[in-house]
Amino acid sequence: MNKLQIDFKLSQSSILLAGATKGVGLELAKLLIKCEAKVGIIGRTKSDGENAIKEIQKNNKNSEVFFIQGDLYS
Repeated sequence: MNKLQIDFKLSQSSILLAGATKGVGLELAKLLIKCEAKVGIIGRTKSDGENAIKEIQKNNKNSEVFFIQGDLYS
């Protein structure tokens, strides 16, 4: 599978993602971090959030990422 090459910077952007502790949302968060965005992720459990942040920071040590525990289902 070919990888998408991203060639722009989002260093002036702050982005909040719901459902970004796993799967497609987590991969999108990683992509946005590589584009230098500040990323907030929302998830249901603290442990999922902590694991997602560790996963993101594994390859992006200086990333600006934070977790908010919440459930947006209603």
